[in-house]
Amino acid sequence: MIESFGGDNCHELAADILMSLVTLAPRRMDGRQLWKTAPDPFKNAALRCTTRLEAEYLDKDTVATLLVLMKDEAKEDPSMFSRLQGIRGANKHPLNAEFLDSLLRPMSISDRDLTWTEWIRKTRPERFNDLLALEGRWKEDCSTRTPSDLLRAKWVMWLLTSTDRELRDVATRALYWFGRGAPEALFEESIKSLDINDPYVFERMLAASYGVSMARHVDINDQVFVTTTLSDFSRKILNSMFVNGAPFYTTHELAREYASRIIEIALLYNQELFSPDEIKKSKPPFLAASQQEWGESCIDGERYHGADSPFRMDFENYSIGRLVSGRRNYDFEHEEYRKIKAKILWRVEQLGWSNELFKNIDRLISNERHWPRTGSDAKKTDRYGKKYSWISYFEISGLLRDQGKLENWRERSSSVDIDPSFPERVAKSRLIQADFLGDPQMEMKEWIANGPLPNVGPYLRLAEAHTEEGPWIALDGYVTQQDERRGRRLFCFIQSFLVAKEEVESFLNHLGHQYIGGRWLPEKPSVIYTFAGEIPWCDTFPHNNLSEFAFVTKEEMVKIKRNQKKLYLDDKKLEWTEIDLIRHRLFHDSYGETEEQQNISDEDLERIEVREVPVEVEEVKKEYANFNALIPVCDFGWEGYQTSASDAGHATTLAKKIASDLELIGQPQTFDLFTKNGSKATLNVSDQSGDFNNHQTMFFIKEDLLKIYLKKNDLSLVWAIWGEREYSSDQVEKFFHGPNCHEQTHGTFSFVKRYA
Repeated sequence: MIESFGGDNCHELAADILMSLVTLAPRRMDGRQLWKTAPDPFKNAALRCTTRLEAEYLDKDTVATLLVLMKDEAKEDPSMFSRLQGIRGANKHPLNAEFLDSLLRPMSISDRDLTWTEWIRKTRPERFNDLLALEGRWKEDCSTRTPSDLLRAKWVMWLLTSTDRELRDVATRALYWFGRGAPEALFEESIKSLDINDPYVFERMLAASYGVSMARHVDINDQVFVTTTLSDFSRKILNSMFVNGAPFYTTHELAREYASRIIEIALLYNQELFSPDEIKKSKPPFLAASQQEWGESCIDGERYHGADSPFRMDFENYSIGRLVSGRRNYDFEHEEYRKIKAKILWRVEQLGWSNELFKNIDRLISNERHWPRTGSDAKKTDRYGKKYSWISYFEISGLLRDQGKLENWRERSSSVDIDPSFPERVAKSRLIQADFLGDPQMEMKEWIANGPLPNVGPYLRLAEAHTEEGPWIALDGYVTQQDERRGRRLFCFIQSFLVAKEEVESFLNHLGHQYIGGRWLPEKPSVIYTFAGEIPWCDTFPHNNLSEFAFVTKEEMVKIKRNQKKLYLDDKKLEWTEIDLIRHRLFHDSYGETEEQQNISDEDLERIEVREVPVEVEEVKKEYANFNALIPVCDFGWEGYQTSASDAGHATTLAKKIASDLELIGQPQTFDLFTKNGSKATLNVSDQSGDFNNHQTMFFIKEDLLKIYLKKNDLSLVWAIWGEREYSSDQVEKFFHGPNCHEQTHGTFSFVKRYA
């Protein structure tokens, strides 16, 4: 009957009939599969239909032949991936995620991207929603992981090939949550991923594993993790990536740092885990850099630019450019720059990108972007040329770092695009309920100049904060309030300093008489490229240096002699400066010159000489009282715009010296620190308001811990509170951009207190 069909739709109709037959009668009466007896024009259509069969009807020959078919025809019929998704988690099903793994793993990067990764891009909404559902389930329950979960995690791993930044970041986060419940399973998959030829995959598998390591090593109820699971994983990483002759050695800067940091966590609990030589090999600079051989592209640069190149202008100038010492922006002829660019292009070619293969797809991806150039990149889909370029960039930057060719290079690359500990926003609460904007009957000018100080005293020590029992002592805070009806706005900073007890009275006296408005006080230190899970144990989280305070105690005018440059012509002093001389020489500009100066000839100009002559001048001589103080907090400022997988934004945390001294530890998804018995030691609170003019944030430490630290180190805590009273935003727009501008737009206030 099949052979009698004709017309353009005969194949499609035949396939539908075959599907019905396969579903109703998957095997002939003699036990043979129907696809084996179908006529050649329809054999493949029948074989594709076997993806909908139950496991019991799939023999080894069918699975093997289907695997070959998908390798050959995945580009023409990517819908087969959709059919596989429904059975990816079916344990012991021959077409589950293990089948996908056996299909994708042997492929070249380019073949995989042109089939599987393109299917991900074209079906993005379905993939993303499915990913969120999986992540939500794993996050909700970290206690149970089934064999089906492991298969689904393997499927999610392959989503990491995507150039969709948001999807790739969320896939990494989903794997993190899977690993929170099954670290051994995630670690095993990470080791297996090292032989995948796409660094996009193993880099993020190691990132997720590092995130799980940061979360689980501080689990006070699970010591088995650090004594067994983590140590075993670290040994596998060392042997796979860092020892001489390691089978999966890489110079990929991000991948090997995640791996190195995992080993570092393991060493926190067992210094005898590795020999000194092994530890040295696992830390930068990595001594096995010579294992990586780099060529240089021989493609003519004139043929390979613009739309025909994997690079774009920003990547060529800024990204590649910052790998070259001493190069100016847009200097594309710099010899070392050209050499490094040729190496990166060579590696891009080795990875499998070519203009012929990807030109049309990359142009399509570029044309589908609908956001401004200055917007966030967190949700952008990159061209494949950019994917291959970033892989090459991270590999050569690691090599250059090992060779000592990068000057002033950060410990962690500024191009890192995700925090694998995935912190979440601080506790939401509006602690300060008081109105600091004053009596509405008070005249505006009077309020600005002499309004009442904001009464923050009750919030410096709280018996309870955000349902957390205290007492809590405030170490840092900021509050701003605005009321357009009153036309007023106020902001207030709460800063604290730890000062030697023997100097605190003098320090308070000087600080109390010092004008501290306008950011006179030193600001709290900040960290940008530290991961939240690295607080406070990792060296990427730096110590706060002592802040210097210099209070002026005496001022007087004194006369001193200084050498000044004077111009002479034939021993006669001229009333010219060097600038006057240069202007006259270059432009023959005589404007403002005396008659005598205007009569100076060109020959005279050549005889003018510059002499240093001692002159007596007046200047202000100042005497200072100098103090050192420790700012007890640090601002966490991860660049969250780079990823949509973590929107924790800014938070405050305790200075490393204090946290280390008190032996505090972090906990997953939070910036708060805890004691080793699980008691909360610090507390971040914010109203998380998107209104900058009505916002508050506070940071506290448990009072008993603060007392221990102050007593142990002979220190005292001092608060400095300062801010401004000013017109509201609408009032500023109304009155301060014209001839009726008010004389005083704002007034500054400040006061100091000592913690007793």
